Amino acid sequence: FCIRMFSKLLVPRVIAFLRFIFHLLFLGFFATWIISFLAVDTLHWIEWVLLTWVLFYSAEIINQCLRNVMRHRRSCWSFIDGIELVSVLLFLFSCSLHIAAYKRHQDNQQLMDCVLTLFSIDFMFFCIFTLEFCYITKSLGPRLIVIIKMGKLLCQFLLIIFAFFIAFAVSSQAVLYPNTQLTGLLFFRMFKRPFWSVFGDFTLDELEPS
Repeated sequence: FCIRMFSKLLVPRVIAFLRFIFHLLFLGFFATWIISFLAVDTLHWIEWVLLTWVLFYSAEIINQCLRNVMRHRRSCWSFIDGIELVSVLLFLFSCSLHIAAYKRHQDNQQLMDCVLTLFSIDFMFFCIFTLEFCYITKSLGPRLIVIIKMGKLLCQFLLIIFAFFIAFAVSSQAVLYPNTQLTGLLFFRMFKRPFWSVFGDFTLDELEPS
């Protein structure tokens, strides 16, 4: 009976479901830590738990790469795998910066602000990584594939729109503000105008005749 129950736990669907549960726990610890306990003058125990968790994720990525090499697979990376790799590397980098800020916390508040921002971005990546577990369900898996294909089509559509965007940005800048000094701020203003014009937001000074 025990062997039969253990064999049922080794079914890929059950393993994927358990991984999903543990990943939700990881996100819960991560969210609690960056909201309430992340500080420059302390290394909370939750951080060490999360670091151990991420090291297990790293071992899983290495194991997957070795399996793909042994099976002679060339295209072994998917979009979700790339998200997982970026999440792990960003967490390790942010954690090293946090330790550096902790050792010199008196004059590293700016570094700590950078660490908090990086951990917040990393949390978003780990949340996106939960899409991997949608593949195990019959209802969400096909819809996720459709959304990914729609995203690829949207990127192609944006490339077409980008040609008209550049044309309008350069032409409007040349007509409204001729002989403008070439600076980095010029490119920001030049592309800001057509971007907000798409949403119907126009500057009153540009609409009224001078």
